[in-house]
Amino acid sequence: MSETPETDAILLASTRIPDLRDREIDVLKHLLLGHSNRQIASRLGISEFTVKVHVGNALKKLDLESRLQLGIAAYIHLTGCKCLESRLLSSTA
Repeated sequence: MSETPETDAILLASTRIPDLRDREIDVLKHLLLGHSNRQIASRLGISEFTVKVHVGNALKKLDLESRLQLGIAAYIHLTGCKCLESRLLSSTA
C-alpha cells in the first residue's frame, strides 16, 4: 500500500491515461521529453494556449495537481515501468 494520497493519485492516474484524448496524450509524450509549452506547440503545430488547455484538461481528468504528477503518471503508463511504481510505493519522504 502506498504511503501518501499524492502517490495514490499518481498511480490511479497512470491507469486512466487511456481515457485521455489522442491530442492530450501527444502533449503528454512531449511533456515527458521535458519540452516547454512553446516547444510542444511548435512540434505539434498548435498554439501555446492550446497546449495549456490540453495539459489542464489532462490534469482535471486524472485528478492531479501538477505537471510533475502528470509526467510521472504518463511515464508509468507509457513505459510500463514498474520500478518507478515500486519506488513510489516504498517512498518514505
